[in-house]
This record gives sequence, C-alpha cells and structure tokens, in this order.
Amino acid sequence: MNIMKHTFWQKKSLILPLIFAGIVFAIEKVAGSKFVRKYTETRIEYSFYKQKEPLLEQLLTQQKQRKAEDKLLLLSGTSHFGEFSGQYIADKLPGVSTYNFSAPMASPSFLYYYLEKIIQQGIRVDYAILEAIPEIFQDKANRYAIKFSYDWNFMLRYSHAFSLRELEAFSSANLFASIRFPVRFKSILNRIKNPAATLQLEYMQKLVQLATQRNNGGIPNPIIHKVSKESLPEEAKHFFATTLAGYQESKTQRYFFNRYLQLCKKHNIKVLLLRPLVSQPLEQLIRKEKFYHNWKTKTLQQAQKYQYPLLELESKRKDIKCQEFVDVHHLSGGCYPEITDIVLAKLKEI
Repeated sequence: MNIMKHTFWQKKSLILPLIFAGIVFAIEKVAGSKFVRKYTETRIEYSFYKQKEPLLEQLLTQQKQRKAEDKLLLLSGTSHFGEFSGQYIADKLPGVSTYNFSAPMASPSFLYYYLEKIIQQGIRVDYAILEAIPEIFQDKANRYAIKFSYDWNFMLRYSHAFSLRELEAFSSANLFASIRFPVRFKSILNRIKNPAATLQLEYMQKLVQLATQRNNGGIPNPIIHKVSKESLPEEAKHFFATTLAGYQESKTQRYFFNRYLQLCKKHNIKVLLLRPLVSQPLEQLIRKEKFYHNWKTKTLQQAQKYQYPLLELESKRKDIKCQEFVDVHHLSGGCYPEITDIVLAKLKEI
C-alpha cells in the first residue's frame, strides 16, 4: 500500500488522465440515460429506427403461428410508406399480413439490413414493396441508420461496401453515447423551461411504439391534413435546395439496393419497386435535373435484371383524385386508400 502511494498516487501525470477518463465515463453514462435523453433528443427518428428490433421479434412470434397458406408482405421504404394500413391491405388481400420496416429517410443499406435479418431467421417473405427514390441513394440518407441501427457483425461483413467515413461514424456512435445523443446544454435549458416540448416528444415516442405493436410498424392516419397549394412551389424550392441540390449518388447505397433485389430473387420473393407521389411543383423540379434521369436509368436496369417492375405514381397522377399533401413531398394519410388500391393492383400483376 505504501509503495502504491509512493509510486502512483503521488504522480500527478498519472492521476489526471484517470480523473479525466472517469469524468468522460460518467458523462457517457449520463448522456445515454433515458432521463437525460428526454431533454437532449430533439427528433423522433431514433424511436422509428429502434422500434424495428421489437417489430422483428413480433414478426418471429407471428411466424410460429402462421398457416401454410398465409402470405407475408414486407414494406421497405421511407416515411412515405408509414401511412400504408396493414388492415386495409388485409381487407383487400385476405390472408396477407403486412409488416412495415420503413423508417424516416431509410437508405437501401438499412432496408437490406432488415431484409437479411428476416430471411436469416427463416421467415418466408412472399411479397415486398421497395421504395425507390433518388433521395435515399445519397450518402446522407444513411446518417440515421449509422447512428441508430446496424450491428458490428453487419458492418464488419460489409466493410468493403461502406465508406471509411461511415465505418468511423458507426464506431463512434456505438462506442460513445454522447455522439448518438449530443448533450447540448442550451437544448436542456430550453426543455426545462418548456416542459410541453418534452411531453410532446414522449407522446410521439409512445405513438411509434404503439404503432409497432398494433399496426406492425405502420402509422396509418385516415385524416386529411393538407398545406395550401399556394405554398407548395416555394416549399419545393426549399426542399430541393436542402435535400437534392448538388446530388451525388452513393456507391454504397446502389450496392445495397442491388443486394436487396438479389436476395429477393434468390428466395423467390415477388417485388414491386415503388416511387411515391410527391407534389407537382417538386416533381417538376426533380424531372428537370440530369441526375434524376441517370438515377432512373440505373434503377430500371437493375429492376429489369431481376424482372421486377418499377411503378412511378407520377404516371398515375391524372387518375388520382385525392392529392392533398402534408408537406411538399408527403401525401396526406387520408389519400392512401386510393394509392393503396393502385399499388395492390400492380402487385397482383406480378
């Protein structure tokens, strides 16, 4: 004991790093706790991504009770797919269960991640509807999944496909809670002063959890929420500037998009590629761009390689009666029965 005092504790150069490490460790523990996160989380994306784990468990339980004639439809997309109602689909296609593994701005790598998990668990998928939009073929589309999803095994197996920056971002987010949930003291003070903001986030988190349990991952909303059509042109410019300007396609996302189709073909899953309807002002901006036509050419080539059709709802616009939008790129949930009928009619063809 005396030797330790003499040789270790009197050496400040050794004590200070230990104290610093202890402080960092304590901050990490606090930053990752639910109590602190309710003051630091400002968006709902984490809940959507993490609820896919219990959704997979739910699917596994259902699989054990499944009859031979029962069919499974997998929805793989972004927030555009959240409004599809599994119950409505079941009414239209008796004997078909729908599981929705969509998430906000979900990238092809994330959608493939859960498809692979599902198949590895021995679950038979009969149909899949896969969203195909240019937005999710960019590197930035993967930012939520990198922080809130994937596992070490997946990242190591596909390390050749991910960029070094993505591998570093995943490692950092999974080693340090303060990177996944940054502690911003200004945000904490604002939340303390405004408890309603915290309550609203907790309400949304509970809503996502209940949706997972009751609607197999979807959040259908029959109410027609809409923004004024006059505001859409300006909003379209803003969305384009923040999401699609300077578009550069990610090799990683194109690779996993192909892997998704390849895996479906291997397991005899019938796939429909779907590009949802967006507001006309935004569609007009997108179609003027060279990147869109390059993206569509590549996507069609991959779809045709595996003999899967691509349905762009823009081609049906003149026939779609309900065209009310929550924002410039999200059709109102109240319009989804009509959209679902169009999609299911196409699905029946394959």
